[in-house]
Amino acid sequence: LTLTNIALPSDELGLHTPWAPSAPLLPPLPRLRTLTIGMATLLPPGAIAALLIARTAEVRAGEVGLTGGLVSVRLGDTYWHSIWGPRVRLRDVEDAVRDMQSLGQDEREAALERVRRVVRCEKKTERIQGGDNGDERGVLD
Repeated sequence: LTLTNIALPSDELGLHTPWAPSAPLLPPLPRLRTLTIGMATLLPPGAIAALLIARTAEVRAGEVGLTGGLVSVRLGDTYWHSIWGPRVRLRDVEDAVRDMQSLGQDEREAALERVRRVVRCEKKTERIQGGDNGDERGVLD
């Protein structure tokens, strides 16, 4: 599934939409293997973290329960807010996992490992000014 050139229905505090910043971006789609999001604004990193982690009662084989079979999530030129702000980075998604109060320590570590394995954040286009222009094109850690 590829979604490009979109503004997601969210605001940081969740005041103007029913979608909370930590709600999964999509409903569970068991057959979805790859998700690519490009040129997107208003994408809270918590939505990506929540998409990858489904809370389960036990930790199985070092992984928390997984939503579907996602093996790749690519975020190219995705932004927390507008295009003038910072791009979403891998560390932002990792921080969102660390902030999930519902996860136990073992689940949190397994979830962080899954995020590192599945999520790839990239800078593909340059802006004239503002934001994170100093970064090189490519992977954003």
